[in-house]
Amino acid sequence: MNNTRRVAANEPFRLGVPLPRGAVREAGGLRLLDGGGQAVALQARPLMRWPDGSLKWALLDWLGGGQEFHLECSSDRAEAAEVTVERPVRVERRQDGVVVQAPGGAVALRVGGRLHEVIDWQVEPEDGCPLVPIIEQVDVVDQGPLRASVRLSGGFGAESPLRWIAEGHFFANQNLQRWTLTLRNTQRAQHPGGIWELGDAGSVLLRRSTVRVKPGQPCDQVACSVDREAAWQRGQSLGLHQASSGGERWNSTNHVDRDGQVRLLFPGYRLELDGNTTPGRRADPVVTLQAEGQPVLSLYAERFWQNFPKRFRATTTAVELDLFPEDGTLHELQGGEQKTHIVWIGEELAAAPEAMEQLRTKIRPRVSADWFARSRCVPFATPLSDSEDSDYCALVRQSVDGPSSFFAKREQIDEYGWRHFGDAYGDHEAAFAPPDPPLISHWNNQYDLIFGLGVRYLRGGDERWFELMEDMAWHVLDIDLYHTDEDKAAYNHGLFWHTVHYIDAGRSSHRSYPRGTVGGGPYSEHAYARGFLLYYCLTGESAPRDAVEELGQWVLNLEDGSRTPFRWLSSAKTGMSSASGGRTYHGPGRAPGNATETLLTAFELTGRREFLERVEELMHRVVHPQEDLKQLNLLDAERRWFYTLYLQALGRYLEIKIDLDELDASYCFGRETLLHYARWMARHEYPYLEKPEILEYPTETWAAQDMRKCEVFHFASRHALGAERQTFRERAEFFYRYSVKTLAAMPTRHYCRPLALLLGSGFSYEGFRGSLDPAPLPGVHPNSWPPKAVFIPQRQQAIRRAKLAVVASLLLLLSLASVAAASLLSR
Repeated sequence: MNNTRRVAANEPFRLGVPLPRGAVREAGGLRLLDGGGQAVALQARPLMRWPDGSLKWALLDWLGGGQEFHLECSSDRAEAAEVTVERPVRVERRQDGVVVQAPGGAVALRVGGRLHEVIDWQVEPEDGCPLVPIIEQVDVVDQGPLRASVRLSGGFGAESPLRWIAEGHFFANQNLQRWTLTLRNTQRAQHPGGIWELGDAGSVLLRRSTVRVKPGQPCDQVACSVDREAAWQRGQSLGLHQASSGGERWNSTNHVDRDGQVRLLFPGYRLELDGNTTPGRRADPVVTLQAEGQPVLSLYAERFWQNFPKRFRATTTAVELDLFPEDGTLHELQGGEQKTHIVWIGEELAAAPEAMEQLRTKIRPRVSADWFARSRCVPFATPLSDSEDSDYCALVRQSVDGPSSFFAKREQIDEYGWRHFGDAYGDHEAAFAPPDPPLISHWNNQYDLIFGLGVRYLRGGDERWFELMEDMAWHVLDIDLYHTDEDKAAYNHGLFWHTVHYIDAGRSSHRSYPRGTVGGGPYSEHAYARGFLLYYCLTGESAPRDAVEELGQWVLNLEDGSRTPFRWLSSAKTGMSSASGGRTYHGPGRAPGNATETLLTAFELTGRREFLERVEELMHRVVHPQEDLKQLNLLDAERRWFYTLYLQALGRYLEIKIDLDELDASYCFGRETLLHYARWMARHEYPYLEKPEILEYPTETWAAQDMRKCEVFHFASRHALGAERQTFRERAEFFYRYSVKTLAAMPTRHYCRPLALLLGSGFSYEGFRGSLDPAPLPGVHPNSWPPKAVFIPQRQQAIRRAKLAVVASLLLLLSLASVAAASLLSR
């Protein structure tokens, strides 16, 4: 642990730990030792398992700490050692819910109860009538004794489309609670003409959303520290309103509302204490109620200023935290959109300023990069070292260092506020636009930047990599996922694209399609779940785990013909997870590539075979080991660049089949296909920018896309033998060197898109170079393969049948008319 301050005695720590295959069978096989070799009270639970049933990731909880810990793993021990703490926290299951026995007293959580009996969370829509949150489901996440967490969910009555989720965490030895509060609009957006903009009829307008907490005893003073460096100020009443980011571009057009106006009230925050007003830029406050100088109750909201508007209001009788403050404007929650806030509440000793200060200056434990690499939880990821290619290292370090880092990019368009914070500015889209005001474009996790950032952190990158990963994960979970069941199956629970190329986002915000564009919606060509899985494994947060399964199910549903209007004419698969760049191309491309990556991620997490079976179904649909690749026109870079994306996903599929010890016919089919394409690539592929005349925009992105070819050749080299294996490794080296050297010489190397590509596809280079063992041969090897079947999607079948039905109907009418005419003539 990188201790930047003194660790509090009961400070809670949580860490997801990767484990090598076979090292630990159950969580009881884990022991945590401090620097002196003494056992530390530990609570552990499984997060993921290897195919042999051993733990792949485990979640550890402990209190207090030192500088360094050692994790002892045993494959024999199954029962956890008894944990002894002074004031444990326990969960007792009841018929109608649970009771949490916490140091602050018993907390009853029951189905049918009102949420305000647990935490007073008030939501007031546009009409001003407060909504009452009703508990409909209670799920235990952690049992204790060091940390207990319970997930509550429900609605506000049948008339409201709003739903809520509240996950409460309770800790041993102190009256401290952490609440993750999510408010969701479950109704669909109307998106007329495929245009998704603020002001849509599916939106819900909110007047305010407030958490109100009362102290357990009379208090005589309010105290506040507005940020880490600020002194504590005291009085009888307090108001702290963060109205905007306080940055140089605080009133950026990024903040237009449903009327196209920017209505932010003032720059930064205003602190009112006993009638005296003090302005400031960016608040990160702790607010405390005190009695005779001793703390009684404290509140802290994570990412307070970044998620503006926010407001604290406090008197000696209560503290109110406005998640959406009543400030003269209405807050629009779009159809299928949600927002999550994380709030800490401390009472008694946990309310002490020094105890709450730990929340503002978190000490984040981490596993060593060597251990992460040894675990092989992310294959071919190696520890950062001095031997890492210096040019590649310099390129990706632009993500966190310098005037074009992802932190600096936020300032360029003021990528702050509750809807925007966490996303990355797609500055590459502004390359051809006037510089002032800057064109607004949102990245929305294209190429799974969350995953790329997380891997860099685990390989040994500093805290900033995790910070970017975490911020983006929560943004995408809340804003970019379409949380509804009411729209078409192709959209429900899908992921919104980045903003349309070279177009200002305008009122579309993070929903891709502003007016003036062709329109559209979520699609499998933009489906990324691996970063969510990694974030879940590092933190144990429930939301990213749910999102992985949600996205996996979305990809399954995309192909379900019974969910479309064409179901009356055809029951065939829709082809929506295999069509790339249009409806007619069902070869290797972005749609089956990203669909495969998402399905594999969902399979790794859940073990549900239907995810893996769909991967294999798509594989047989879009590729073949004996296909004539000339017919696919793969060298048409503008229209077929994405075939390498699919081959990367195919390489990952083969690695998962090896882990499963399933060296069957499907493994053989995928292996032979990968080798077939790699042989063709070795003869024909070239760096994209060597032929700029065939590219619409010969930008830095093409040099970064060449990194995909490097990884494809490396995957293929795992399955090749003899001289061919060496050839593939040499081609991988060539494309890696070309990509890095070319980008390093380009002044636009710092743009968002090339950095995302390098982080996602370049991290495996060192690992593949050090991997000398070939992949196992298939256990089944057919002499020949049946020809590739022609895939006809449901829509095409339905239209053909509809035309035939129309023709048949016309012929029938003509026949009937002829009979009628003949009958008349015969009279």
